[in-house]
Amino acid sequence: MIHLPKKNGISYYGSDIYKCWGAIKQRCNNSNNPRYKNYGGKGIKICEHWSKFENFLVDMGDRPKDKVLLRLDNNDNYYKENCRWGTTKELARRRSTTIFIKYKGKKYCLKDLSKKIKVSPPTIKKRYKLGGDLTKKIPRKFPRKLLELDEFVFCKERDINIKNLRKFGCTLHHIGTLYGLTRERIRQIINNK
Repeated sequence: MIHLPKKNGISYYGSDIYKCWGAIKQRCNNSNNPRYKNYGGKGIKICEHWSKFENFLVDMGDRPKDKVLLRLDNNDNYYKENCRWGTTKELARRRSTTIFIKYKGKKYCLKDLSKKIKVSPPTIKKRYKLGGDLTKKIPRKFPRKLLELDEFVFCKERDINIKNLRKFGCTLHHIGTLYGLTRERIRQIINNK
């Protein structure tokens, strides 16, 4: 039988830190775990030293309240030098799906940039999703602060793209949704006004 360390005379079995350690082992080692594909399936492992809970506990200490385990390099394994305790907000910002945008020479995640320039994340994201090239397709009616983005530069290609979309049968409503323009403004662009 394994004797787990005790905290104030109470076993760590079932504690948050024990569950955290167990979850790491499961997603790295158990191919039946639903999250295995994002961890063990990508070659991410838990170090041999941490195969014993006691070693994990000594290296990381007790889990602070409202903290989660973060890997400093998300492409590297779980081991002492690559892990630290952080907030769930920090964890969310470290996901591979997080969108980062450069603004005035500094890198921001989408939500932080949205708060800074007071433009909704969906509006910024829509521009990003138009191919990932943030230098094109910015409508004239777009919020002024977003036009200040380093990677967002207004260019005439937008007008050309609008004309081509209309030629291929896109509705004014659809084009307006893509570019954030009114139908009247789209008509003006098509008619070169």
